Amino acid sequence: QREYQNALDKMVATALAQTQNRPDLQLYFYQHDETRLNSFLGEFAQSDVVSAAIAYSNLGDVMSVRNLSNLPSRNHPSLQTIRANISVTDTELVAFDIDKKESGVGIWSSLINSDATIYLTMPVFSSVNPVAKGLDLLDFAESSTKADAYNSLVVIGYINLAMNRGILLADLRAKILRVFLLSMTLLTLCAIPVYLITR
Repeated sequence: QREYQNALDKMVATALAQTQNRPDLQLYFYQHDETRLNSFLGEFAQSDVVSAAIAYSNLGDVMSVRNLSNLPSRNHPSLQTIRANISVTDTELVAFDIDKKESGVGIWSSLINSDATIYLTMPVFSSVNPVAKGLDLLDFAESSTKADAYNSLVVIGYINLAMNRGILLADLRAKILRVFLLSMTLLTLCAIPVYLITR
């Protein structure tokens, strides 16, 4: 269970590092640049667990979808469904089965319902007024370096990552098996001297 939670925590930390304080990403949302958003979403292909990445406007409209696996693309729940019980500024993990019914994200839920998809939903913040006209990359870059930037952050869009539970569990099983075999080997090595001494 700890290995599973650690894997999820690492996924969240890595994804946040890729989306936070990115003036270029903020500009793509501001310009509604579907091509560059799609290119950015491709960065999440580094993880086998992420099967799809989706960019939404701050109103919940789909701006770009990138399928990152060889599996058939699925009909993902809307942003409004995924974030129904989440504050507009919070990053959260939620899970939905193939019927778009919410499921748990814990290890036991994953073992029982491994076909359900876990979604990591993250707001993208900017300190630039998104309704201002004629902004460029320099405007977003400069605003991110201001000392008081975090006093006036606004959500300019959202990134959702769809994570394949089956692959996540398969990776964990391999790690757990290695730990188990190592433990058995050490136990055997410790038992042999005891056996030789006491025979």
